[in-house]
Amino acid sequence: MESIRRNTRTKSFDTKSLPKDERPLDRLKKYGPESLSLQELLAIILWKVEGKNIWSVIKDLMEKFDKDLLKLSSASFESLKRIIGDEIKAAQLKACFELAKRIMYYKSKTEYIKSPRDIFNMLHPFMRDLKQEEVRVVCLDKNKKLIKIERISIGSSDLSILHPKDVFRTALNNGAYYIILVHNHTSGNPEPSAEDIEITRKIKELGDVLEIFLLDHIIIGKDSYVSFKERNLI
Repeated sequence: MESIRRNTRTKSFDTKSLPKDERPLDRLKKYGPESLSLQELLAIILWKVEGKNIWSVIKDLMEKFDKDLLKLSSASFESLKRIIGDEIKAAQLKACFELAKRIMYYKSKTEYIKSPRDIFNMLHPFMRDLKQEEVRVVCLDKNKKLIKIERISIGSSDLSILHPKDVFRTALNNGAYYIILVHNHTSGNPEPSAEDIEITRKIKELGDVLEIFLLDHIIIGKDSYVSFKERNLI
């Protein structure tokens, strides 16, 4: 411990100052990444921050985000940069979390949509922590095979300004036979508002006329979702 205390007083401190058997990188090589704590994994990603004690930086991150990995993963780039004090290191950390989200997406991605849970599993990692509401259209063929998922709106506080033409332009451009609407609630509560229900009704009616059929509308919250189909709202 004395060697660590001495090094914290130097201009720059990195994990190489630790005894070899305590260094996160050496422990990872010897025992595997699953043996490391969250702090040690962060130390490997950040490695060295000029002019700062890396463990103090990690301690600040843990305290700021209540030792909650989900909170840390959804932190903005600017907030990470302020705490870490290094733009590149903050970008590296954000990139790691984005890669993790994409891995979850590809693991959950299914060629055919069979249930609202399929959609939730695919999009929840990307939409649960958004600071603004987004609307995405899931385009499917006649066999309910996934064609494309496209974002059509961002930044509104509800769906009242969403125009059906935006939905069906996307559907037509992608040759969709079925569509599913998906949007998030920034409050974390997925319960539909009156506006959500009304615009969904209008889109379904227009879709029936155009023969581009609305299968469902799914609202994503913090840890759960509401399916209009399951609620018999469409």
